[in-house]
Amino acid sequence: MGRGTAARRARDEAVAAFRALGAATEAQRAVSMLEPRPGGLTARETEVARLVAQGLSNDEIAARLVLSVRTVERHLSNVYAKLGAEGRGARTALGAFAARHGLI
Repeated sequence: MGRGTAARRARDEAVAAFRALGAATEAQRAVSMLEPRPGGLTARETEVARLVAQGLSNDEIAARLVLSVRTVERHLSNVYAKLGAEGRGARTALGAFAARHGLI
């Protein structure tokens, strides 16, 4: 909408504030706000995928993102569908995808 410069400036200010507060997770989230996301994933799906690739369980992801476990499961279902992954190997495929695309 023609406001990319203002958006980047606001993002950079948010990142600096989060880092000054020692809020590394929030700083990383702010950094990724304007970056293109691989695989057509939404920002939240990318965030969940990153945490899965770091080895967190669905319960741990839900607690960290202040979501219900059911919501995390729904995001993962969407991610798996977008990646064409299913069954027992889906989580492993997600980890490989995350590594290939620099999410971890």
